[in-house]
Amino acid sequence: MRAQKAEALLAGKPFSAELALEAGKVAAEEITPIDDARSTAWYRREVVKAITHDALQTAWQRAGEQGSRKQEAGSEKRDSPNPQSRIPNSEIELTVNGEQHRLRVRPNELLLNVLRERLELTGAKYGCGIGECGACTVLLNGQPVLACLVLAIAVDGSEVLTVEGLQGPNGELDPLQESFIEQNAFQCGYCTPGMLMMTKNLLQENPSPTEDEIREHLKGNRCRCTGYTAITRAVTSCTATGRS
Repeated sequence: MRAQKAEALLAGKPFSAELALEAGKVAAEEITPIDDARSTAWYRREVVKAITHDALQTAWQRAGEQGSRKQEAGSEKRDSPNPQSRIPNSEIELTVNGEQHRLRVRPNELLLNVLRERLELTGAKYGCGIGECGACTVLLNGQPVLACLVLAIAVDGSEVLTVEGLQGPNGELDPLQESFIEQNAFQCGYCTPGMLMMTKNLLQENPSPTEDEIREHLKGNRCRCTGYTAITRAVTSCTATGRS
């Protein structure tokens, strides 16, 4: 996703801290974020503004560092095509679905990649990669997060629950999973793991949500197949009210 107005602002101008800050503001105005259970639209704009500013500052600093290294006479040190490659990997410990793991992760490695590629837990799906679809939702210390936006190094010492962890010790499905099946609350199923984790969190915090509260909690989870009627019905049947 490109911030074309921010690009136009930067084109042909000498770099400065003030220009980077202005580009961040323009980029934040270009996006159309949503309000959902994870964060507000205002917060998402603030994040885009900060990330854009920091990225431009970092890019400018790296460009200067690379230029200085290339000008060093007689230097035998080879320039790294990726300055981040000099940052060492870090060891983290985390508990996933009740099992402890110790891993060495790259500085820029995402939690989603660790879950899918390192631990082979493929329930969390890669959808948009920018935190807008909800397909990668997992619970981090009991709270829903988007695994495509969380750095693995940031979850050191944490507990992660994925959709695989909803099953019982003998493989029996969680009542919420059973309800999704009974109510035909999925079609292709790609969004379903994220929906399950998001609504699992909702029911833990509020055992008797209204239909409006269920829909509000799922605002950040996209389904392009079924709509939300069957999904809402499935969650409702698992509420304290629905079971009575």
